[in-house]
Amino acid sequence: MMAQTTLDQHMALLGRIMARFLEGGLTPRDIRSSAVKDFLGVDEDNQLTASVLRWMLDEGLIRAKDVHESMFGDLSLFSAQLTSRGLAVVKRPLDSGDTIEKRIQSQPSSGIRWNEIGDLIGGTLGGLAKSLSG
Repeated sequence: MMAQTTLDQHMALLGRIMARFLEGGLTPRDIRSSAVKDFLGVDEDNQLTASVLRWMLDEGLIRAKDVHESMFGDLSLFSAQLTSRGLAVVKRPLDSGDTIEKRIQSQPSSGIRWNEIGDLIGGTLGGLAKSLSG
């Protein structure tokens, strides 16, 4: 088995974070990168989590009422929720006919890995941006 790259780790975490947001619908949630276990149920590296959350904010997948970053790199999002863009990404039909949302829901039984879900999110986001600009 090949070692996971940092990008693989980021994509896997992106997939798991997006799954938790989908579980909660549009309910605002608080997330701290240093205490992501409260959100995900498992511990993750603070810097890895902060990087993914920052990227999700910058790409418009999620928004937060308040965003705080400590000088130690801890990123705290208060009242964070999916944006319309985030919903569009997970509900957009894939070439296979299903959606990222359906892939997330079937993830345990389908054997798809979380980094593959993250890759689908990134690819769909890129395709969405291209279709809007073209």
